[in-house]
Amino acid sequence: MSKKYIILLLVIAIGASTYFVWQPTHQVSIRSEAILVNAEVGLTPCLSIEEFVQPYKDTLDSQMNTVIGYAPQDMTVGRPQSLLSNFVADLLLERANKITPTDISIVNMGGLRYPIHQGDVTIRSVFAVMPFENAFLIVLMQGDAIWQLANEIVSSKGEGFAGMQLVLNKNGLKELYVQGKPLDKNASYRVVTSDYLLTGKDGMTALLQHQVLVDSSIKIRDAMIEHIISLTKEGKQITSVIDTRYQHE
Repeated sequence: MSKKYIILLLVIAIGASTYFVWQPTHQVSIRSEAILVNAEVGLTPCLSIEEFVQPYKDTLDSQMNTVIGYAPQDMTVGRPQSLLSNFVADLLLERANKITPTDISIVNMGGLRYPIHQGDVTIRSVFAVMPFENAFLIVLMQGDAIWQLANEIVSSKGEGFAGMQLVLNKNGLKELYVQGKPLDKNASYRVVTSDYLLTGKDGMTALLQHQVLVDSSIKIRDAMIEHIISLTKEGKQITSVIDTRYQHE
């Protein structure tokens, strides 16, 4: 019997014995439980830690509670369009145009996590709306990809956008306008959106078809704060409208 054959038999024997020897003899059950850690648990606060943290908390609170604007009405998020999504999409398009001429802005509804309530608007208010660290980029896209993107927005029952007008009938998207002109599927358009959405998230896979023109590294939240401060300096309130950007025949 050759050496190779003997070694092969040993490997098979060891593998088989390991399989049969180490088989579990009974079922193992795993149970998990969420334990809420709050005052009812009976934990005693550590005063030394509280005293250490308090100065930093006070400084942060003073910054976060800074009033930067005023909203005369609640601005909520909802589909197919809403006051809050229109407000953010409009300011994003305006901000991008300060860098380079841009046609369209896209904001996902899921990225707007909290409404802006009527009254004073603070930096904390903006962090509540957009707690993520997403930055905006300006990209180049072909007209046929924009048509696909518009259809994906229709499929999701609406996302935040500016610079486009979607006209729907009972069968879906009928007409698409960009900056007031009919979409040219053979033309190129400049789109500003988040780095998150450019990975095709939230069902907007058309955004994968892009060429980066400007990677601003500017967080959308920071652009929002900057815009609100600018409005306030001009004596303007934080307002938005429901318009014809998304309409049914």
